[in-house]
Amino acid sequence: IHQCGHSTVTNDYLNLMRSREQLPAALKSGYLLKDYFGAEEIGAVFAKASLVISRSGANIITELMALGKPAILIPLPNTPGQEQEKNAQMLESAGLAIIINQTALTPETLIGACARLVNDLSQYQTAAKKTRELFHPDAADTVAEEIIKLLES
Repeated sequence: IHQCGHSTVTNDYLNLMRSREQLPAALKSGYLLKDYFGAEEIGAVFAKASLVISRSGANIITELMALGKPAILIPLPNTPGQEQEKNAQMLESAGLAIIINQTALTPETLIGACARLVNDLSQYQTAAKKTRELFHPDAADTVAEEIIKLLES
């Protein structure tokens, strides 16, 4: 399953569709390419995923923590405050992710990271359980309640 976005600058989606058409039938049938998965689809996508390869913005980091999905993260360089790098480091420190910097990204480094993750899958699954324990889906409500208490006192 591959979500690639729909950039008119790089034409990733169109280029990947052309590449997909060149694949042998057996590989082509197992390669789902979409520019974007909507809110009604993303749950099923994550449910099928054994691992996730992604950038490391706040939304995906939250989803990975909540679902306990092991990941290979490629932080978008030059984000304000190096946000994506810091997000990726948080998941790596928790034992849930491998980071590949964009400048080091090659087919070989990606395949190597996939192999490491798959070979140590039980380690990542253990980390996933611990990470899910750290995730608090009701955190926003808790913070709002505490603010209201402060304002009322």
